[in-house]
Amino acid sequence: MPHNEGQRVEYLNDDNQKCQGTVRNVQSRGQGAMYTIENEQNQQKEEVPENRIKRDL
Repeated sequence: MPHNEGQRVEYLNDDNQKCQGTVRNVQSRGQGAMYTIENEQNQQKEEVPENRIKRDL
C-alpha cells in the first residue's frame, strides 16, 4: 500500500522493533518503494522499505 509524505505509520526498524513515525520523503513507488521516516521517539530519520511498514496510524 503506498504511503504519502506527512503520513504517520508503524514500522519495523533494523532491529525488528515496532516504531512509529512520520513519512518525510518517498524515494519511489511500487514494489521497491523506499521511505524516509522520522522516528517519533528519537527524531532520527530512517530509510524504510515498503515491506517493513506495518500499518497507517
